[in-house]
This record gives sequence, structure tokens and C-alpha cells, in this order.
Amino acid sequence: MTRTVTLTALADLPPTGATSRWVEGEVGLHVLDYPGPAGSTLAPVVLVPGISMPAIGMDLVARDLCATRRVLVTDVRGRGLSQSGDGYTMTDYAQDLEGVVETLVPGEGAVLVGHSMGARIVTLVAARGRVAHGGVVAVDPPLSGPGRAPYPTTRAAFMGQVEQALRGTDADEVAASWPSWPRREQEIRARWLGSCDPEAIGATHDGFESEDFFSWWPQVPAPVAFVRGADSPVVPEEAMAEVEAANPHASVHVVPQAGHMVFWDNAQGPTRSCRRRSTPSTARDERHRVSRAAPTYDGRRRPTGWATPRFRHPQALPELHRGVVAHGRHRPHRAAVRRARSARRARRVRPGVGGLGGCSRRLDDGRRRPPPRAPLAHRAHPLADRRPAQGRADHRARRGRARAQPRVHHPSTRHFAHAPRRKEEIMAELNALSVRWAELAAELDAADS
Repeated sequence: MTRTVTLTALADLPPTGATSRWVEGEVGLHVLDYPGPAGSTLAPVVLVPGISMPAIGMDLVARDLCATRRVLVTDVRGRGLSQSGDGYTMTDYAQDLEGVVETLVPGEGAVLVGHSMGARIVTLVAARGRVAHGGVVAVDPPLSGPGRAPYPTTRAAFMGQVEQALRGTDADEVAASWPSWPRREQEIRARWLGSCDPEAIGATHDGFESEDFFSWWPQVPAPVAFVRGADSPVVPEEAMAEVEAANPHASVHVVPQAGHMVFWDNAQGPTRSCRRRSTPSTARDERHRVSRAAPTYDGRRRPTGWATPRFRHPQALPELHRGVVAHGRHRPHRAAVRRARSARRARRVRPGVGGLGGCSRRLDDGRRRPPPRAPLAHRAHPLADRRPAQGRADHRARRGRARAQPRVHHPSTRHFAHAPRRKEEIMAELNALSVRWAELAAELDAADS
């Protein structure tokens, strides 16, 4: 057993801002503890790396998540600064992770996030149910096992990478295998890959072929998220039907433009799932609960937490555009026109009302007879003779103010008729809301996919 950690590699730890913590158990385990902001109430996240990844290799993920919450990254046994062990089965790894959770974040509802081998570990811990946690995010776990397709990277390839690191490697050689990684991540892998025990790498790779992920995946309780890279050979697309059928509680997410190394190829996709799982359930449900019965005008779904707007953009509703707002003018609704006409007719002095005597509505030649004009005392109001003088004056003043204002025939245009500037402000707000709705719908579609 040969493992090396140089002083140059150790110099990578202080700039991370994390504190090294140690957990005693069957083996001594090293954990990087990123404190997060003071007073944060979000659930902490426990990150578990892959087969040949020390804890420092997940620094780019931890730095992103610790902006809002506490993050712990484990050095799995036989990697980084953790001790080597006698066994390297999934059960051994699960017991180590249970000890980390019970020691560092007991009863805090920590969200367990694992990548590759780490995804197998966190799902097994959740299926065992021996420690309390707030959810699981499994990022591209190997689906290989007995009777299944082999793990796409051979055992010899892993052992060759470790031997290369033990004899001394640099970022340029790492870039030959991982050309899309940021330069800093290539340098960290070159300095820390030698800390991985070759025996641990080989035994874990053998476990990928002998231990079946689907033997415990159906027992993983909700909340659980399954994340895969769109171009990952480790989780082929044709296997997703079995993944969803085996655990219907899991939400499945596909990260575009990412292979098996999802965090390094496209960090925004999986970290978004981690943030959603590490948000308190009440707040998350209010923000991300979607009502399929209340689609927006463009057919996409809208979060139910958003209030339904009173006004919408006229081009979004053609019937509103044609009936109310057109060419910058207000067109009265036909029903409103009928009501106004009926009201005018009701205000007319009818024959036989007010002591005026009756008369025929039609002349002898068939023409319509105009209604008789009322006496002067009756012209202001049919009941003007019953009102005091001050009441008649107030009534005439109110009628004068009403006639001076533009007439509004439809309730949906009442805000626009008296305040053209307010109309422009409301339309600008509607345009901004439409853009925001489109962004939210795109984010929800990306998260659901």
C-alpha cells in the first residue's frame, strides 16, 4: 500500500476556507467543513466524492453550495487524508458515512449528496435508515452489477491513473484525460490523486461489478433526486426506465452538456438539485409547487404561489385585444353598450308619467313620435319636485363632474381611462412579469427534465 500527500498538495487546503475535522470509527476519517453564512437556517449538505476523488477535489461544488448553507465533504476511506481500511465494500462506506453524520450533523436533517461511487453510498445509507437525514441526491451512480453491462472505465485504466500520480504527474497530463475541466481542478487532481490507495480503487471497482445498485435503490425513501449527465456512459438513457420504475418516489433530472463528471462538465445543473433538496420543505413547496390546472396564457405551468394578475398583455389575449384595447383606443363592450342604452331609455320621461298625460308612440304615417318634453321642473330629474333645493344643486354638480370625465364602459378598462400614464406603467410591469414567467417556466422545465 503506497499513498503520497505532498506539502504542495496540503497547501491547497487553507485557501478553501474549510476546517479539517476528524471522525473516529473503524478508520479515522477526514472531513472538510465549510461553515457557510452565519445564521443560515438551511439544511447542511454532506458531499461524498467518487471512486478516485479526495474531498479537496469537490471544492468547486462545496464553494458554490456554502454560499447559503454549511457543507461537509468527506474523504472516503483510503482517499485524501482518511485512513485506509481492511474492507472497501458499499457496507463499509455506508457505515463510515453514518458515523460522519451522527458525529458532525446529528439531527440537523442533512442532505446527502453523492457523485458516482458517492451516489451509491448515500443511497445505501438512506435505504438502511439508521441515521436521520433531509433527503438524498444521487448524481450519476454506476448502474453496473451482476448480469448488467460492465462499468465503462476499466480497472486497468483506474490503476494506471493512480500509478501515474504516484510516480509524479502534472496538470498537463491530467488535461489529456479531462480536457474540459478548469485548470485549477486539473492541478488539484494532479497533486491529490496520489493520496488514493490503489487497493481501495481496485476493490471498489470490483464492487461495481459484484454489488447491484438496484438491490437497495427501491428502498430509498423520499425525498430523493436522481441526476444524470445527458452524455454519461455510466447511466445510459435506456436504463432510466428501470430507475424510475424501481423507485417511483425519485425525481429524475438530466443535466445537458455533461458526461459522467457532471459537476465538472456543467456545475449549475446538479447544484440546483442540491439547493432544492437542502431547502426547508415548507418554503420549497411554496416556491416550486406547480398547478397543472392553472396554465399561463402560453400554455406553460405557473407556480401557484404567484397571484393571478388582473391584467395581461393585450397581445397575449386576442379576445381582450379585439374587444377592449385596440389601436390605443378603448372600445366599449357590446354588453356595456346595451346596458348604457337601456339606462338612457329608463331616464327618459315616459308618456303618462309625472302628470304629462298619455300619447301615441307612432304618428299616423308610421313615423316614431318623439316623447313629450317635460316641464322645466321635471327636466333635471324625474323626482326633482320632491327634492329640496340644496339636493337639486348637489345632483346637478355631480352630473356635471360625471360628464367632464371620460366615460368607461367596461370594468377591465377603468384603470386605463383616467390615467394614461398609469396605463404605460402597468403595461411595463406586465411585460416584465411575462419575461419573469418565461424564465421561471424554463427553470421548472429544466428541473423537471
